[in-house]
Order: sequence, then structure tokens, then C-alpha cells
Amino acid sequence: TVQLEPGMTLLKAVAISGGLTEWADRKEIRILSDEPGSEAKIYNLKRIQAQKDPDPLLEEGQIIIIPKRFL
Repeated sequence: TVQLEPGMTLLKAVAISGGLTEWADRKEIRILSDEPGSEAKIYNLKRIQAQKDPDPLLEEGQIIIIPKRFL
């Protein structure tokens, strides 16, 4: 669990949590909102790190899911 700070982004949350394992799927990171009926948003961390996509700001109550990649 990462304590949300004002202005925290997805990249910062991943860094604070200790980073990703070699098996993490960096192309399918999901951010779930705690609002009923809301859809998960999918982000490609590789594109964010390459500054091709914006680094999303996190909001209170959101959950980040980083699935395992398959060979």
C-alpha cells in the first residue's frame, strides 16, 4: 500500500512501491476508481516513461493493478 500524496502520479506511485518485477506487464496497467459503475482505465507504462503519453494523476480511493505478463 502506498500513501497518496498531493500531485502523486502513476510513475511516482510505482517508484515509491519499490518498482516493478521483471514479470510485470508494463503495457496493461489498470487504475480502478472506487466510484460505482466506473470502468478501469488502462495505461501503458512504457509509453509514459518514454513521454509519449501523459503520466496520470492519482486520486484518493484509486487502486493500481499491475498484471503478470505472459511469455
